[in-house]
Amino acid sequence: MEPEKEVDDKGSWTTVGKKQPKKETRPAGDASKGMPKTSLGSRTQLDPKEEKARRKEEKEKRFNTGKKVAAAPDVISKRGGGGDSTSSDSSGSDRPGNAGPAKREKDGFKKQAPAKAPTGATSKPTGTDLQTALKKVDYKAIMAEVEKAKSSEGNDAWVRRVSERLNASLSAVPLDESMYSEQGFSWKYPLSVAPKETTSFMKDVFKGCPNNFLENYVDWCVADSCKNYLSMKKPSHGSQLILQYLCSNNPDIFSFDKNDERVAEVRRMQSKDETLGALWSYGQSGLSSFAKGFDIWIKMMFPLLNNRVYTGFVVAYLEKLLENHKKHDFSKVDKPTVFLNVFDGFFGTNTIHFHKSTKAKMNNSYMVLREELFKDKLKDSAETYFAHFLMRLTMQQPKEYQQKARENLLLCLRSNQACFDLWRKKYPTNLKESQIVLQHIVDNDDEDVRAVRKLPEFHKFLNFVENYEFVDDNGKSTLPENIQDETDQTVEITKKLKRQIKKEKSRTGWKKFFWFLVLLAAAVAGEVSYNTPERSYAVKAYAVSRPVVEQYWTKAKPFINHTWEDYVKPFSYMAAVQTGKAINFTYHGSIEMWSNMKTQLPQVYAGFLFLESYAQQTCEQFWKWVYIGLRKLDDALVDMPPLSQLGEKIQPAVEFSRKMIMDFASYIGNMVQSYISSDSSSTSGRAPSAGSKHT
Repeated sequence: MEPEKEVDDKGSWTTVGKKQPKKETRPAGDASKGMPKTSLGSRTQLDPKEEKARRKEEKEKRFNTGKKVAAAPDVISKRGGGGDSTSSDSSGSDRPGNAGPAKREKDGFKKQAPAKAPTGATSKPTGTDLQTALKKVDYKAIMAEVEKAKSSEGNDAWVRRVSERLNASLSAVPLDESMYSEQGFSWKYPLSVAPKETTSFMKDVFKGCPNNFLENYVDWCVADSCKNYLSMKKPSHGSQLILQYLCSNNPDIFSFDKNDERVAEVRRMQSKDETLGALWSYGQSGLSSFAKGFDIWIKMMFPLLNNRVYTGFVVAYLEKLLENHKKHDFSKVDKPTVFLNVFDGFFGTNTIHFHKSTKAKMNNSYMVLREELFKDKLKDSAETYFAHFLMRLTMQQPKEYQQKARENLLLCLRSNQACFDLWRKKYPTNLKESQIVLQHIVDNDDEDVRAVRKLPEFHKFLNFVENYEFVDDNGKSTLPENIQDETDQTVEITKKLKRQIKKEKSRTGWKKFFWFLVLLAAAVAGEVSYNTPERSYAVKAYAVSRPVVEQYWTKAKPFINHTWEDYVKPFSYMAAVQTGKAINFTYHGSIEMWSNMKTQLPQVYAGFLFLESYAQQTCEQFWKWVYIGLRKLDDALVDMPPLSQLGEKIQPAVEFSRKMIMDFASYIGNMVQSYISSDSSSTSGRAPSAGSKHT
């Protein structure tokens, strides 16, 4: 029976190829198998009470003396059944209650020698590792044998001698030193531990060989390694070194045309060790070419993702491939098809029982593929992605799958507004899916959601959903009765979204005004602190505007006082009293309501506490942003050139502006003064009638 792989917590594949120890099972009722046999072959049964008392006595003696106590001779005779001593001692010598080693040697019995390993069984030599063994290889002898084979043997027979001789020279290194080690799929292992003599030897052997010759040799090398070595649990370190050397130095050694044949060959393999060896061998094409390595991964390895024997290897290979190539070439693949397949494979139902570390690696690789397969030129393929992800929203899949599908949908809407036209066409047949997307926009407030809410096409789509009628050309309703509730819910979500967008627009206006005031104050403060008071434009502007404001205030003050005395002051006392009463009532009512809520509505009380903590965190974050903004503004002002250099150029503009401001302020002041004087002259000559109103 072939050993099954047990994926460890790290999602590795290090137990493949190791024989698992067999556990002997014993029937629960056959308790007599542990008893020694007599010469007649029968089994003796001791009295349970007597046996229990004996064990208790021995335990007390061991506890008192701190030493092991040998069993009494009468007990030995009872357990041995009075028969031949050799049979009883050979079978029960290791059991408690029998004589110790000194006793047995005294009676003439010797300890049996350990059983020898069966002929042909391999054992790991102590202190033997791959790096040490490579230094001991006689490369000159192998090279001489290869040169002799070139002249005596025809065609490609000589090149096979290279892998065979290297495998034979490294046969003492155990299988655990290969790709099954804890290093596993370290990039360029085991070639990374090879000395210079090894690489020089392979360079001399394969120098001048054409690519088609080397490609055929590599295919033969993979087949030979899987069939004649790994399937028999024998190491093939020489073949692995040759594969890595050729693949790392020649990116064209694997052609895309033969990958389909290689995939078919791997699928016909029955042994797990053979399959894993083939995956590792063909995966070496990714050492020098990302495109060929990814092609091998998506065609040969990705279909085996859900097989727990190969999951760790498949995930680790993609992670290493993405990490060790700065430039990722996806020109040879169909991006939408590949990304959708990877999305389903990484987050589908079959991945629920994957280990957390494996899921974390898959998620990291997915984010890289999402940037380069999905987001890259998304505008061209947005409608294709939108249709597929909209269909996936109602599948029975995990929550993470649904969440990421909704995020990708919003990104499609944001990238290409033609998706809204496609959404309108699919809305009658995808009512449930549309409701899920709209509810996601209501419940979330991330960057993509806010960007979609601001789109004019989205506002048009909300009006379309709110006014859509399921009727045919004759005016008859085409809406099934079982989805009437879903239609009503979708319309309610649409109305809620419109109200939410309206509130956001109003809040956005106040936010912009507030940030304008903050930035203006920061600019003034930075400008004043950067320059001396004599050079500061803010100080100059204050000096210019102060006389104008004082003059305007002098002329406007009588009118303001008149308005205060006649219209505001008579009602201010009463308004203040009523306001105080309202505040007092609200304060006491709030305290009473808060105390009642704490005892009678603990859940609502907990919600208010959460809002309080959230508001506190928001304020802290807001002031951090303000501080960061002021620091950046201050840095920008420090980098400005001295204002003295700009003063000469903008002095005429400043003088002209000052003159215009003064003239405008004088004009406004004269108008106010003439209005006050005319109003006072008209009211001083006669008293107002009962029905007249003061203007």
